Amino acid sequence: MGASASKIKFRESLTSLTTRDVSPTDTDFWDELWKIPSSSEEVFELLTPANARKLRDDRFENLATLFTQATAQLCQIVETPYTIYFDQALNCVRVLTRVVPFLLEKGDLGEGDKNVEVLCWGPQEESYGNGDGATVVTGGGETRMTMGGETATTTTTTTTTTTSAWERKKRKQANNKGANKKDKEEDDEEEIENGSMPMVDSTEDSLGMEVKLDQFNKDKKEPKSTPKTSLRRGRPKKQEESSSESDEDEDDDEDGSSETESEKNSVEEESDNDATREDAGEEDEEEEEEEEDNEPLALLVVHAAMHMLFLPQFTCEFYEEESDPPDYLSDDDSLLSDDGNNANANANPSDSDGEDEAGRDRRLDRDARADAGLGRPRRVARGMPLAPRPAGIVWAPGVGFAPDGRCLAGINRRYASAEANAKFGSRAAAARAAARAARATPRKVNPEAAYTRKYDKNRIEVLRLLLAACSDPLFSPADEYNPLASRWMSVAVAADAPNAPCLFYSLLNTVISYDPHYGNFGNFAGGVPYGGNFSSDAHVKLVELSAQVLCVLLDCGLSGDPRPYEDRHGEPVVGMEESYEVGFNIFRVLLARINNGKDLEALYRGFVRLLRNMHESKNTLLSMPNSPTRLECHQELLILLWKTLEENPLFLDFILTRCDVCELVTPICYLMYVSRKDAAQVGLIHICTFILLKLSGERSFGVSLNRPYRTKLPCDLPLFSGSHADLISITLHKIIVNGSYRLVPLYSCFLTIVCNISPYWRSMSLVASVKLVNLFELFSS
Repeated sequence: MGASASKIKFRESLTSLTTRDVSPTDTDFWDELWKIPSSSEEVFELLTPANARKLRDDRFENLATLFTQATAQLCQIVETPYTIYFDQALNCVRVLTRVVPFLLEKGDLGEGDKNVEVLCWGPQEESYGNGDGATVVTGGGETRMTMGGETATTTTTTTTTTTSAWERKKRKQANNKGANKKDKEEDDEEEIENGSMPMVDSTEDSLGMEVKLDQFNKDKKEPKSTPKTSLRRGRPKKQEESSSESDEDEDDDEDGSSETESEKNSVEEESDNDATREDAGEEDEEEEEEEEDNEPLALLVVHAAMHMLFLPQFTCEFYEEESDPPDYLSDDDSLLSDDGNNANANANPSDSDGEDEAGRDRRLDRDARADAGLGRPRRVARGMPLAPRPAGIVWAPGVGFAPDGRCLAGINRRYASAEANAKFGSRAAAARAAARAARATPRKVNPEAAYTRKYDKNRIEVLRLLLAACSDPLFSPADEYNPLASRWMSVAVAADAPNAPCLFYSLLNTVISYDPHYGNFGNFAGGVPYGGNFSSDAHVKLVELSAQVLCVLLDCGLSGDPRPYEDRHGEPVVGMEESYEVGFNIFRVLLARINNGKDLEALYRGFVRLLRNMHESKNTLLSMPNSPTRLECHQELLILLWKTLEENPLFLDFILTRCDVCELVTPICYLMYVSRKDAAQVGLIHICTFILLKLSGERSFGVSLNRPYRTKLPCDLPLFSGSHADLISITLHKIIVNGSYRLVPLYSCFLTIVCNISPYWRSMSLVASVKLVNLFELFSS
């Protein structure tokens, strides 16, 4: 079928959906619709806003079938990721991306429609119609779906609850407050065990969702080389209690401790109690499995999108995850003992210079954490993991990764294995031995092959779906915005969201590691001249879209707790109590807990490189070898910079004491200066003003502004010879006397900034002094 013929056929199918009732059992119609090759542009062009609203208002049963079948097929492609189904899955992603915003328009934050509520979050066996007598059943109804020429029956059920399973568990814990304390602790440990989120090697798990696919490839043999990924929300098999008990016994033997008679009796009593609690535990497990099998379609769409962002051969390469956490030694930080000192200070005297430099960086990081009140990580028994696992699926290097591809996020900072201590004699000896092994055979957890760009187009398609699903707040009035109101976003940022740490590092590193001059990953890969001019448009779009999605995900919920927690292996985790709290956002927690100097440096350099792109792209001609690619995501970058300053307690002090903050001041002043008359850019000037206001409250910022200003900006800025403090005063004066009237509420902020930096202003240029006198006359008259 040619491109024009497929476009005509797709138009005819959409016309049929809006003009007549199509039965969910009409296999021929739905098979043909999903198999028609189409692009995202064609879907948006043919399914116009008017047609989408007509489909929703007049033929809602057709829209419900369309939404249900597309969601079911995404769940199936996640469960059985065969490459022959990827094109059909992309069609489903594009249709959902187009349809979801019109469902949200009538959602609980919009006009509020019962049919939409029932379809996305509704109760089981609920029916709805369009007023013409036609109805469709959402619970227990069968939907026909086909993939690759084979047909499977999809049973779709929904549940009355509008929350995810971890929230239901929280409610269940609250109801059982009066239970035995030991029972509660066992339940907590069981939930924590079920909280880790592996994506691969889960072929034995059931789908565990409301969309149950009845043996789609029942008679078809599955290739052994094809991995399977469960859409079930990362619930691994429970570990045998005997294994944990054996580990504790080994630790006790190594410490030379022995049990007393009273302890043995208590153990026997606990074993008797365990036998009496087995039946109740099995019942609870069955209830939890039933709850997982009845999850709303809205949750399935969000979780399927987050799974598909890391689907092998669709959005990432095949990967192999190393299974021994203590061998992950990132750098010299791994040689620290429990008291924070260098356990290998005298191991190799010949490397004293390098160790001194590394020791200085560690000391500065340790002092910064102490000043921020963070201190040493708190040890917890178990928790929800925050490290990107598997690390090989992260899209780009940067925060959390070394230049050679080793994953530094979530690496053991202490070699706390009792087994290794027994083998090497001491913890310090074990760390030195592991460091020597790491230097001899370095491991690349995330090889260069993982940073491929051949999946950028698929990543863009799925990110658009995730962005559309998280656009719920756009349909509520701005003055009524509530960061806790959107259920769609709450699902995406929940503690049990699939691959959330990997998605955070992928989005953040895709943005900050991009170099517009070379079109590659900044300082993490070599570039070629003119590379920015011939770089892929898809990757530029991916960078811009990643910034948008990350801004949206960081805007939901409450601020994250920056205090570090780790499990017995030294892996970073978030406490279960914190993850159960209302407003928890795992992305804000991950951003708040970036506490390594190298990661903060990568963040700062990324912001500087990309914000300077706005004026550098206008100053550079295309004929020059290093001419940069112009990005259009400067507003998102400013929001990310503001979010980082607000969420991370170490980032502000880091850029003021260990970086040249004037590198940020210049592009911020330029953006404010050129946008002062544009009414559409009022929000941009607001965020720039808030950033300068926050920075001006620090003494180090005022002192740093005395550095000479030598940059030539492509605007009508008055010529002057002075410092960056002069640049700020001239920019603010221009905005006040020649800016939009909508900026009047910011005048007090402008004056506060000048007041904050004035005590540290050593010398003032002639132009800046004249502007300040002019401001005095203006406000005093």
